[in-house]
Amino acid sequence: MLTIIIGSTYNALVRQLMILGFHHHQDSDYRADNIHGVNAWFSGISLKLILPPMKLETTMKNIKVHYYPDLHLLDLTPFMTLGGPLSTRLRGPIPASLLPDGPGVVGMNGGAPVPPGPNFQLPKHSRPTIHSTNPNNWRR
Repeated sequence: MLTIIIGSTYNALVRQLMILGFHHHQDSDYRADNIHGVNAWFSGISLKLILPPMKLETTMKNIKVHYYPDLHLLDLTPFMTLGGPLSTRLRGPIPASLLPDGPGVVGMNGGAPVPPGPNFQLPKHSRPTIHSTNPNNWRR
């Protein structure tokens, strides 16, 4: 029963957001392009109108409205991902499969990323598996 209530509340939120011109972005994020900050704020406040009355106010854990006047300006993803301008050098060993193709990443030794060698120790927070303990699957 609780799952149905939570599901119906979530579905009501989604319907209201769609009516207000928002579209699904990712996970539980909904986005409206070309919206003014005041309209984004009032769109969030208007979610209180979903039925039954007081359902949202008594069950929500958090709700946030983010307003970005230029979403591309504030997207740090291409800058911070490995191989981007702010992440060109390895700071520790990484799985070889996560290394981007082509030039742009410098290994810890200053040259191209290479396998770590015979005294390889698995990085902290890495689970030992048959693949993760093989030094050839890593680059530094």
